[in-house]
Amino acid sequence: MRVFALGCAWQRSRGGFQLQELTEGDVEAWMLWALREGRVRDTKAGPGLGVTSVEMSLTRLKEALNRAVARRLVAVNVAQEVTIPRKGTHG
Repeated sequence: MRVFALGCAWQRSRGGFQLQELTEGDVEAWMLWALREGRVRDTKAGPGLGVTSVEMSLTRLKEALNRAVARRLVAVNVAQEVTIPRKGTHG
């Protein structure tokens, strides 16, 4: 899953954390990272991903977190209210 691959690269850059520790701020930081430098080759960050790619990954993350809420792995979906910034405001 693309969001997993992106998340792993971003996560490696800031250390690890448990799913229950994920915050809305973490999701926003990941999204901005993906938009600015998320095109990873091996372990090196490159140019940012397109808005559509990040939007699709964010949608999948929201779906996965909704499932985690349903399974009582987390209390709330911290990505639910995160949206992609309008053009020109992320870099």
